[in-house]
Amino acid sequence: MRLRLWAVAALLLLPAVASAGPWTRDPGSFYVQASYSYLSARKLYFPEVLTFCPRPQPGQPDCQYIQQLVSVYGEFGVIKRWLTLTFDAQLARINRLENQGSTRGLGDWTFGLWTGLVTKPVRLTFAATVGIPLGDRRPTAGPGADPLAESIANSLPTGDGEWDVDLRLSFGYSFGGKTRWPLRHYIIAEAGYWVRTGKYAAFTDQGPRLTRFDDAFVYRGEFGVQLPWFFVDRFWFAAKVNGVESFASGAAASQGGATGLGEGVTYALVGAQASFRIWKGLGVFAGIERPVRGRYIALGNFGRFGIFYQR
Repeated sequence: MRLRLWAVAALLLLPAVASAGPWTRDPGSFYVQASYSYLSARKLYFPEVLTFCPRPQPGQPDCQYIQQLVSVYGEFGVIKRWLTLTFDAQLARINRLENQGSTRGLGDWTFGLWTGLVTKPVRLTFAATVGIPLGDRRPTAGPGADPLAESIANSLPTGDGEWDVDLRLSFGYSFGGKTRWPLRHYIIAEAGYWVRTGKYAAFTDQGPRLTRFDDAFVYRGEFGVQLPWFFVDRFWFAAKVNGVESFASGAAASQGGATGLGEGVTYALVGAQASFRIWKGLGVFAGIERPVRGRYIALGNFGRFGIFYQR
């Protein structure tokens, strides 16, 4: 049972990062998106792949991990080229370990500033985002709960408990849509540095001491395609990759408690998304992502769908 609880504590809650991308917005222009996300997992990178919950036999209870997120994301143009504001608010985060326990509550929020450095012939934007720890880093099972219930609750946080800063450069280029090549495309490439301030109890020869989380390198890539013909031009299809490379050593990560939002979390996600414009600026989207490598993250499909409006 102890192994299972420690494994569950390593599940990554796949935080969404507020990302306006290289195309900043003009004053008065905005984009708002509401989304629902779902993740289920029976395995995790530990960093080796570990099956913490085998599929149950008929009549046996299940034990898989399920996470659900309800989020709102927005972009608002303030100063042409120079300033676009973003926010990413996790309004509800539900973590459930089947037949063992669950936690739910507000998740962390992120606010960002984006400024255009280069606009022609390519786009280059600098961004600074700040994470606000509104989620519960260490949920409890309530007064009088037994130690097992308390351990399960502690292993299912709704936030990382830290103020953090993400600094990044975002490159973008669009092309196509001409007679020789009618398809329209865009490319996004981002790289940045994630400054973390959270702390954990590191166990040393002199006893436990509070140690700050190690910072991380963050990246994102995206390639989009639009077919410029009647009706199908309402669709955009995109292939995506994004990830985090923590600078924490393996020993430091294992001492950090491995909450999935704590020390040493590393991942590379690949996925795809399709968006459809219903009418004017109103549309819907759906996508899926899956990790191809990682450390202290869940190994499962992460699906997301939602609705957006832009003007």
